[in-house]
Amino acid sequence: MQDEPCELTEKEIALIDYRLIFISEGFSFMTAKERIQLLIGTFLIEEYQFSYESLAKYVEVSYEEFINFYSGDQKIDTQHIINICVNLQMLVYILQNNRR
Repeated sequence: MQDEPCELTEKEIALIDYRLIFISEGFSFMTAKERIQLLIGTFLIEEYQFSYESLAKYVEVSYEEFINFYSGDQKIDTQHIINICVNLQMLVYILQNNRR
């Protein structure tokens, strides 16, 4: 089987891409906040082309609060952190599962 070509479907490639972020080396050493920041930058902004403004509205926080969370520059309210983390994790999950 080593010399046989391996062809993956788009669905299989998408699943691999989605899971790679969770099994890549060093990922376990990231904080929960850093993981969400990574998901924002890779999946939501780059891949799905959401804007920071639209994501802030989706999670019901101000644009400034969202940018503060994403950049990590300033401390923000715990409830806003929860809104961002829970809602965006679910959004990524839904988008990835609907893509398959």
